[in-house]
Amino acid sequence: MSHYYNSSKPIYTTLPINVMLHSSKKPGFEITPIHSHLHEQLEINLMISGEMSVNVEDRSYQLGPNDAVLCNPFAVHSGKWLSSSGEKSFIGFSIDLERMLNFELSPLAKSCKELFEYKCKFDEFYPANTSRIPHILQELLAVYLEKNNANECRALSLTYELLEELFAKHFHPVNNHSSSCKNINFLRDLAMFINNNYTKDITTSTVAKAMFMETSQFCHTFKRNFGVCFSNHLCKFRCIRATELYKNSDKSISEIASAVGFSDYCYFSKTFKKHIGISPAKYFGKWKN
Repeated sequence: MSHYYNSSKPIYTTLPINVMLHSSKKPGFEITPIHSHLHEQLEINLMISGEMSVNVEDRSYQLGPNDAVLCNPFAVHSGKWLSSSGEKSFIGFSIDLERMLNFELSPLAKSCKELFEYKCKFDEFYPANTSRIPHILQELLAVYLEKNNANECRALSLTYELLEELFAKHFHPVNNHSSSCKNINFLRDLAMFINNNYTKDITTSTVAKAMFMETSQFCHTFKRNFGVCFSNHLCKFRCIRATELYKNSDKSISEIASAVGFSDYCYFSKTFKKHIGISPAKYFGKWKN
């Protein structure tokens, strides 16, 4: 979730939602718009211009203008542009459902729990002109960019409108719950471990032990879900966190590298360019300018 300064109180705060316009003109996004990752937030990506291919677990969707794809909590997803020419952009929306639907004894809290336990899920693909989702997301982006009381209330109102649309027409039980539950538990526990420990010196055997698995079993399960080894994924995760947390920071690049878990700056620079597409000096220099 993106943070902003609340002038009425000397603190930084945030809503349980985040809306951003991603463009091929932005540093990093011209190479890979969505790196392979997972998280507990619900995510929806709406194509504005150009074309993009989005993979959600083992399913692939080709998005054109006004097509949207939804990623349920803990679903591994990634995206790539389908053309190297022309401007391409999409709206990325994410919502912390636990914070948004945390109402005791409400069906909403029960449904949120069912999502996290993979007993139920939302539909993933929303072709253009088949739902209200594109219109809601476009208005959400417009009101979310300027922080004031009215816009904050409107952003929350639009988020509930979006959830109403999803629950009314696109929420249903998972047929193969029993066979998928173990894998979802693995992904959920893994996401929590990485989020809590990525700044530390962790190895494949370290995370396998934390997951109560043999190293070989962990490596096999991990590669089946992500297609790469854990060390590669961890490096990519750290680089992405660096772009999210420190693009507007006054920290030096070596301090940024250390803050996200890299003890060797040269290795950080090489890894960053491999996964983000440009050098850290060029990336953070563009943002600061």
